[in-house]
Amino acid sequence: MPPPPPLPDELVEEVLLRLPPDIPASLARAGLVCKRWHRFLSDPNFPRRFREFHRRSPPVLGFLYNSRPGDDKDCVARFVPTSASGVRRADRIPHRALDSRHGRVLLIDDDSYSSSFSFVVCVPIADEWRELPKPPFRYPGLLTFTAAVLCASAAAAGGACNHLDCPSGPFVVVLVGTTLWTGTTCSCVYSSAAGAWGEPVYGPHSDYVIGGRPRSALVGNALYFVFEGNKTILEYNLGPRAMSVIELPREQTQPFIKLFGPVELTTTVDGQLGFARVEKSRLCVWSMEEAGGARWALRQAIELEKVLPLPAKWTSKIFLAGSAEGVGVIFVTVEDQLFTVDLRRCGQATKIYEHLRLSNAMVVPYMSFFFPGNEPS
Repeated sequence: MPPPPPLPDELVEEVLLRLPPDIPASLARAGLVCKRWHRFLSDPNFPRRFREFHRRSPPVLGFLYNSRPGDDKDCVARFVPTSASGVRRADRIPHRALDSRHGRVLLIDDDSYSSSFSFVVCVPIADEWRELPKPPFRYPGLLTFTAAVLCASAAAAGGACNHLDCPSGPFVVVLVGTTLWTGTTCSCVYSSAAGAWGEPVYGPHSDYVIGGRPRSALVGNALYFVFEGNKTILEYNLGPRAMSVIELPREQTQPFIKLFGPVELTTTVDGQLGFARVEKSRLCVWSMEEAGGARWALRQAIELEKVLPLPAKWTSKIFLAGSAEGVGVIFVTVEDQLFTVDLRRCGQATKIYEHLRLSNAMVVPYMSFFFPGNEPS
């Protein structure tokens, strides 16, 4: 019997395009199957077609968390790749990780012995680093602050971007904080295209100050930040650069007591603003059903005792640590172990790290496409 005819080129490419983006090593293994497959994968246009095919969900390649090793006074960030991502591990990045989005990571050098702070933006898979000029605010002028990084197209009017080439394009950094003397909320934007910070803008404020965590969330043309106290969030509209305050719903566990536990902002798989919060024994996921926080709806309630290996009296040992935008993944720590909880799979939990100190419980997920062999040597 003669051998079957080879698959047409277009079918081979369709097969290769469907390799899982969260396991970049599978691309390298596929290139070793035969010279023909290697030729497809080596095509300079294949990475872009691969990103176009999977553009709705860039994979989580790893995460960063902050620590102070030994007796060092300076905080360092550690990058931990997922087991099969193929991205190199980085044990001591000499800055604190603050945010990550569109293939970039925002780091901050905030030495407590200095009167100012500065930011560094990096692309881990390309080993590219860019130190930003000092922002117009100094520590004496700000009580608390945080910041977010995103591609410039998403920050422009309309926010239209397919995010296929974001790591190599222009970007912006949005700095928000609470002023020391007046208690008002202020913001300032850095543009990589201009290479400079804009003028500060002042807006309304909550009864609380801007918190250093959790991370921001990007929905459409707006960024969202949490005020300390977990009762309100700040909406920062990237078009007009206007700010407004949105109230969060209280916990449902106590009908006559208004409780507001720690929250983790996220975006739902259908593109809505959401947040996660532990309410008694459940991980509750809420979404904003109407603009401005006029109506919040409880989307999902996951019984944590059914999905996590919880110790006795676990309620004081579990913390929300982060979230991956748009893919329905929440990071949770239980004692010194880090888990992902997949909201799309009924709360399926996976342990991804251990020996994580509670003081370093905030993690910054890194999401991007990675093609083994394209990284710098």
